Amino acid sequence: KVRVSNIEFKPPTIHIYASLTGKRAKCPVCKEYSYSVHDRYDRAIMDLPVFQYDSIIILTARKFKCRNDNCKRKVFTEQNDNILPYARRTDRVTRLLSDIAIEMATGSGRMLSEKLLINPKNSPTLLKYGCNVLYLN
Repeated sequence: KVRVSNIEFKPPTIHIYASLTGKRAKCPVCKEYSYSVHDRYDRAIMDLPVFQYDSIIILTARKFKCRNDNCKRKVFTEQNDNILPYARRTDRVTRLLSDIAIEMATGSGRMLSEKLLINPKNSPTLLKYGCNVLYLN
């Protein structure tokens, strides 16, 4: 579960402050659960626009200590199915950008993504998404 603790409107962006609510997290290596929080950090993740304003999710992620002495991973970060590790965009933004990249040439795809307010910030991003989708299919 995700808990939203605050929503801030600073034009032209809506900041949504959130955190995961689980009391424990599963180690990705040994699959054992840990309750021991080691640290916290904030991740900024772009989501789809809300009422024509950019939306950024500020997700506070926790790092846990793995208590399994035989595990080679000592510290790991809690995970969520909807946000991939290291991602700077939600999955739905990535899917939409991929669809735009496939359907249109990179130049017009970039213009459309800017009009939809999901600007990927640099030109190669759309081309990369398009190539990834074509490669995977």
